[in-house]
Amino acid sequence: MPLVLMYDYTLKPLAELVCRTRRSWVLNQPDEQLGAATLWLSVADPNLSEELLRFGNILYIHDGLLPDWAGVVGEPQAFDQAEVSIGATAAETLFDDRRLDGQTRLEGTPGAVYRQIVRAASLIAPLGIVEGDIGELGRPVALGVGTHSLLELIQNLQDKHGGEWGVEPSLSAGRTPVLSAWYRPQTGQDYSGSVALIEGVNITYADGPIMTRHGRVRNDVLVVGSGGKSDTGLRGSASDPASISAYGLRQEALVENLSSQSSVDSRAAQEVATSKDPVRRFEVTANNPDIYPYLRIGNTLGLELTSLGFEAGRRGLTTTVRVIGLATDDADGEVPLVLEEV
Repeated sequence: MPLVLMYDYTLKPLAELVCRTRRSWVLNQPDEQLGAATLWLSVADPNLSEELLRFGNILYIHDGLLPDWAGVVGEPQAFDQAEVSIGATAAETLFDDRRLDGQTRLEGTPGAVYRQIVRAASLIAPLGIVEGDIGELGRPVALGVGTHSLLELIQNLQDKHGGEWGVEPSLSAGRTPVLSAWYRPQTGQDYSGSVALIEGVNITYADGPIMTRHGRVRNDVLVVGSGGKSDTGLRGSASDPASISAYGLRQEALVENLSSQSSVDSRAAQEVATSKDPVRRFEVTANNPDIYPYLRIGNTLGLELTSLGFEAGRRGLTTTVRVIGLATDDADGEVPLVLEEV
């Protein structure tokens, strides 16, 4: 069983719990759900109290094989005669509890803008998130602030200018959670040359579709900025010749409230990068603990399936994938995975 710790919103320790948990991790993307967790406590547990169940508490789960998980207690909470179930959302949701007043836009490279957002989160009151590994390479951009939460600003930054972000939890020597915000062009380690997910060896099939293909191909993109005035607005464009050769010319025009040339150029390049090819996504379940240390969001692994797909006229499929989602339940110890081909 993992180590389960509960803290109040100031990170004051409340209890160490012995209980079943279910938790998930995701690669944070615009308009996608964050990771989540549920724990189940017996109604006879001596730690059970109103203070333990309070919305806003910080839940920390440590597992020696899978990544640590940290998040904020909230809904749903359900009670019956035998147990209480407590829901929590990953630590990134803390950014949804802050807004940025007094500024109309943020400027800098995407990483520099992200750093400004992280710092703004604790200007009025401590949020519990610290600056972690934040890369600041890239072209300068401008991000409109408006009346959005900091989480919405981060998702808007990612949607328009790319990059990947998250909050990585760790425990200090005194067992206090450290929640470190990170931002990188791409997260994860590449193990594809040495580690593979292999059907019948360390993975089996999850319920539902094993492979899906999705994405509307766009390989020539025009972005109009400065409020979207097509005759006077800033214009940025990008295209991908290899995609055009494979799928034909697939054009798109976007009108967005961007106010610098670098911002419209960055937005066009980002749109082409994410939509120039259809995406194959796989859902499998890892069931061999030897592979678990390599199951981290963003990591790149080999994938070998023998009973699905088609490749050079034969049954089966061999490819390279990134981990974009994983989950586990202490009840069975298996790890459902969502993988995306690269």
